[in-house]
Amino acid sequence: MRWLTATAALVWAAISPVWAQTPGAEVFGAIPEIAAVDLSADGDELILLVPDGDVMTARIASVAGGVLGPARELYRPEGTAELIGAEWIDEEYALIWELDAVPMPMGMGPDRLDMIRTQSLHVPSGRLAPLLPDRTLNGWNLVSLQQIGRGGPRPGYAYFATYDSTVATMFFGDPSGKPIVFALYEINLATGEGVILERGGVNTRGWGMDHQGRIRRRMDANPDTTQPVT
Repeated sequence: MRWLTATAALVWAAISPVWAQTPGAEVFGAIPEIAAVDLSADGDELILLVPDGDVMTARIASVAGGVLGPARELYRPEGTAELIGAEWIDEEYALIWELDAVPMPMGMGPDRLDMIRTQSLHVPSGRLAPLLPDRTLNGWNLVSLQQIGRGGPRPGYAYFATYDSTVATMFFGDPSGKPIVFALYEINLATGEGVILERGGVNTRGWGMDHQGRIRRRMDANPDTTQPVT
């Protein structure tokens, strides 16, 4: 994840021209509070996590030419959901993570369970799509999703590794009757739909991508030594 946890002063120092001398406190005091920031691949735009009262929001601002432009609101969670992350995934799409206590179906244990919702956001249009919608409970993740690299060899697609949670195994498993555990997906960011490229095993820890966006290796743990092997 390319989050850079930052104070407003660090963000200002990173994107502003070099100062001949340290600016006064009044300059930094005029910058809004920023929880985190992610820079686009072309270096022209920032996604910022900015609190608005008790609500965390995602905003976007231009930094083209090293000048910080005005920030516009990109995403605001609804209801009791809490925005916990937002970052670029390619030139047009961002990932949005939210957390909420979600009501559970009858007989599923606790009345509510803290769950995460992962969505792709088409930045130019504001269109949202939950990732792997067939493996969600009303849009909330039943599997853990881990982004691999940024983007992929095809524009508008990205690679994700998934891990089935305990809740997921209550709802579904592999058609063979076994849980998927780890799996490598290629996901269409416009629809959120994904295709499994490879199934991992109980010792799988993830996949690695080269600089051209191609998956080159799978990483497994040796059950005898607990050391990772490739």
